[in-house]
Amino acid sequence: MAFNLRHFNNVTSGKAAGPRMWAYNSTTDTLATIIADDYFADVGRSLTANDQIYCLGTDGYGTFQVLSASATSVVLGSSVGSASTRTTIATAAVLLLATTPAELVAAPGAGKILLFDTAHFQLDYATTQYTESADNLVVKYTSAAGVAVSTVVECTGFIDQAADTSTRALAVLDAIVANSANENAALVLDNNNANFAAGDSPLIVDTYYRVLAGV
Repeated sequence: MAFNLRHFNNVTSGKAAGPRMWAYNSTTDTLATIIADDYFADVGRSLTANDQIYCLGTDGYGTFQVLSASATSVVLGSSVGSASTRTTIATAAVLLLATTPAELVAAPGAGKILLFDTAHFQLDYATTQYTESADNLVVKYTSAAGVAVSTVVECTGFIDQAADTSTRALAVLDAIVANSANENAALVLDNNNANFAAGDSPLIVDTYYRVLAGV
């Protein structure tokens, strides 16, 4: 979709010649779409570097600093605190997580890094339990081969339950990775062993993260 001027508001004028706070609410676009380069180009003349925009999309929210602005281009930089994105993983995708990890947060754009904070998982139980033994979940960069940024989510007692059930993952310590592998890289959810069996319940994941500038 596209930027909608009717949903863009000035929250505070700020100090003289200082940064200002704005708010934008889209009923059609995801957070990743909203924070992409030049989404706010139509109001580039109103924005200045270091302004902050609170962005509310169809799947999440966050406040982002304006890195640069002109009459034809607006680039958002780092997030101000955590942003949040909700992902609903359908049953068919849950069953294939070991084969095809599910994207939780889209790649943020060139020169930007996603810093994982935490994730909350909800099994929205339907009628049939998933079956697993040593199949656990972990958040990684890009793909199953990427560096793990979260603690391992133990699925025994979670994914195999016959009721709505919740758990969470925390950021792992010392997730060392070359910037070439984490700049403009998505966060994905991987099953680190083998695919679950049976089951017909979607998995809802709320991912909390920050956007940082690479060096």
